Amino acid sequence: MPTIENKTMSPIGYSLAHLDPTARDEKGRLPRTVTGRLVPGMNEVSEEAADYLRNHPVMKVKFEDEELVFHGNVKIERMSARKAQNMVKKTFDLDTLYAWRDKKLPPTVKRLIDFQINAIKDPDMKEEGYQRNVDRLG
Repeated sequence: MPTIENKTMSPIGYSLAHLDPTARDEKGRLPRTVTGRLVPGMNEVSEEAADYLRNHPVMKVKFEDEELVFHGNVKIERMSARKAQNMVKKTFDLDTLYAWRDKKLPPTVKRLIDFQINAIKDPDMKEEGYQRNVDRLG
């Protein structure tokens, strides 16, 4: 899956409703809900979403300003342990982290994924203790 890095401090929502003009809600209207969200850090998106985001006029500006960075089809299991750890540190999407945890990765990367998941789930986690563990693993 293509990976897009959101370097801003806030989520960016997008809708792919225009790609399917037949998509209608129960009242026959085009859906207006956000169908995707790029949280800060790394985000895995579908090919369709990646093409849409890279060609959308507003998003193009974000790519040009390097607020968004397209990383292509990233396979974390093929990366060196150091690159994989750097990618995990920038990822705040639990679904992506859980998917990565199920892949064949070095133990240090898996432990870092677990630390990242716990830090997201428990925002009261001691910051310096978490950072000390991340620095020790990474």
